[in-house]
Amino acid sequence: MCFIVSIKIEYTADKDIVCYKIVRLEGKKIFSAYRGSLYYLNKKRRTIKLSNDFYVIHKGYHSYINLHHLNLHHRVNDPYTMVECIIPKGSKYYINESEGEYVSSSIIITEIL
Repeated sequence: MCFIVSIKIEYTADKDIVCYKIVRLEGKKIFSAYRGSLYYLNKKRRTIKLSNDFYVIHKGYHSYINLHHLNLHHRVNDPYTMVECIIPKGSKYYINESEGEYVSSSIIITEIL
């Protein structure tokens, strides 16, 4: 999934950043909604190098700035649900403010909502 930014600035988180994702639950397993990647509650995903080309970011963990932006873009129905996450301090990230989204080099799911 591509992520488009209007200003090509890569930030470094100076503290944990709270964000939100849509995931699919199968029992106690948590999968990303679009790629089906397996996540674990309170466990940091491996850090990846963000890949960009002009104003398009090709690799990274996608999330929403707040629940309002998440709800603007998604209708959440079973088996999908919302989760609260953090982009850990020190992670690299980009922001698409008009869409209310982040893409980051690392992410941790902290709570199933």
